[in-house]
Amino acid sequence: DILKRWNENVTNADHVYICGDMIWKFNDNNKDEAMRILKEMNGNLHLILGNHDKIQSNVFKKRFEEIVNYKKVTDVLNGNQVQVIMSHYYMPFYERHYHDSVLIHGHSHVTEEAKLERQISAYLNKHGFPVQAYNVGCMYPYMDYAPKTLQQIHDGYNLWIGDSDE
Repeated sequence: DILKRWNENVTNADHVYICGDMIWKFNDNNKDEAMRILKEMNGNLHLILGNHDKIQSNVFKKRFEEIVNYKKVTDVLNGNQVQVIMSHYYMPFYERHYHDSVLIHGHSHVTEEAKLERQISAYLNKHGFPVQAYNVGCMYPYMDYAPKTLQQIHDGYNLWIGDSDE
């Protein structure tokens, strides 16, 4: 189902940035199945390494345009050009956070740690330290197990936060 959702949302011309933990415990036992899935995924894949991305296989590495720890790109949000910082990890003070930069991250999934990250961001914003950070774990309702554009992430996250008890 996840592969189907992926391919419904991604064309082979799209560049997709994955914020880590792509294949849980990639090893000789699951290598063939992981590679089958990766080959069936549409798009040009960019992997920002997560703590569970233990990649040794060159076959695995060849499926990605790049494998990096941190990535900066430019995108459009609400009609304005913004810098997007991508990391597996949440960082409350990231490059250009004072200048409408956006942080996209993963790692904490739907946990108490993720809740604390949102509380830290809210506290910093309230006290004049701008933070726009989005956890793009696929299990969040605004992600719905499918790749999203920056605008979709922003809009879905804000709708979700508006409906939550936080």
